Amino acid sequence: MKRLDFFPLLNWPSSLPSISIGDVLIAGFDLNETESIHRLPYESPEKTSLQIFEVHPLLTFPEVARILSHPLSTGWLNKDHLIQTYGFHPSSDFYKICELLVQLPLDFQNWVGMKKMGASELFPLLSLSLEQSIKIADSIIEKPESKSDTAQKIEWLTDLILMNHPIDELLTKNLSQLRLVRFPETSKRDEYLKSSSLPWSGPIKTKLHRKGDTAGFDVQFFASSPTELLKIAENLKKVASSWNSNLQ
Repeated sequence: MKRLDFFPLLNWPSSLPSISIGDVLIAGFDLNETESIHRLPYESPEKTSLQIFEVHPLLTFPEVARILSHPLSTGWLNKDHLIQTYGFHPSSDFYKICELLVQLPLDFQNWVGMKKMGASELFPLLSLSLEQSIKIADSIIEKPESKSDTAQKIEWLTDLILMNHPIDELLTKNLSQLRLVRFPETSKRDEYLKSSSLPWSGPIKTKLHRKGDTAGFDVQFFASSPTELLKIAENLKKVASSWNSNLQ
């Protein structure tokens, strides 16, 4: 019996029989072929794509990529239909990132799956060589971070590598250090805002915050009377004047 083994993250329950579509096993790869097999008829590539989804409704992006790259899938299932069934959008870049992903370390693929990262978050890697992508994948597995930080790290690493920064040197840096290299002028402005002694006073609470490429202050205050509000307004004017003078 042929096996469409895509190395699923979840083990198939031993209490259930293996499942095949025609002569291709699609579930229960660890079970002996002498054990019971529930055989589904092979009808068409479209039907096969739907049957795979019905048997494995919760596959992650890397698992889908491994199915698409499996030699048995070609002509046997409708790849575009399978991709759409799992909620992805078939495109040339999607197929390219699937092809790249299955060449990266399996531990990285599974980490991407467990963190539920999508194809678009890995698209920057398409601009790099396979060797460079493997180095990035290995570094991420060695020191795993959150999903959002990892996506940002991949983006900045790709940008900096394309700007001819040495990859081995970049991989020793954390996200904050990468940002300093990627956006040196913006980082300097942020450091200025952090270190500036603006004359905030009274009930005003501030927090340095970044929105896109712009850094600034979240300002919060409470006024219990018109008089107090006027005092706060006067203080804000002083802060604005001091901030503006420091920019000269």
